[in-house]
Amino acid sequence: MTVPAAVARALLDAWAVALPTECSGCGAPDQALCAACRSALAAEAHPCLRGDAVVWAALDYSGVARRVIGAYKDGGRTDAAGALAAPLRAAVAAALTAAPPGDDGAGVHLVSVPSSRRAWRIRGYHPVDLLLGRAGLARRLCSGRRSRPPTRSASAGSSGAGTSAARWPRADPSTGSAASSSTTS
Repeated sequence: MTVPAAVARALLDAWAVALPTECSGCGAPDQALCAACRSALAAEAHPCLRGDAVVWAALDYSGVARRVIGAYKDGGRTDAAGALAAPLRAAVAAALTAAPPGDDGAGVHLVSVPSSRRAWRIRGYHPVDLLLGRAGLARRLCSGRRSRPPTRSASAGSSGAGTSAARWPRADPSTGSAASSSTTS
């Protein structure tokens, strides 16, 4: 082990004593996300049919992915945002790549269901907004105007969850990053 690596390891050990953590996927000590759980979050983008809509996903909501997403969303484990950003980018890139030729991604919508006010008060942050930012898909237009904020739907009931959508241009499939976006209603 090199001197810088030994110093880094010693600092991490000291940090673990002061502020202990565990893997959000399996509970292993001293790591926010262990190597095994990080590899279990490898993106495998695939389409899913939900009613009449084709929805793209990069993770199946089971096992490690379910535990990490739950810890991120409801356990305050914002340290998992970076690991969850890569699968989100992969799903968006796959959806844009699968768009019909000449469509330029106009038929692809990134839909965010906002948290209820109660959930926001409990969490102190909006998990989807944080994840979009970490994935490089923040809701900003090329002109610098902010997209329309999420709206409450009349059918939202007591949860207050409504929907908003932002359209994204064709992304670079190798990185999944989009260069610009426009707002839809």
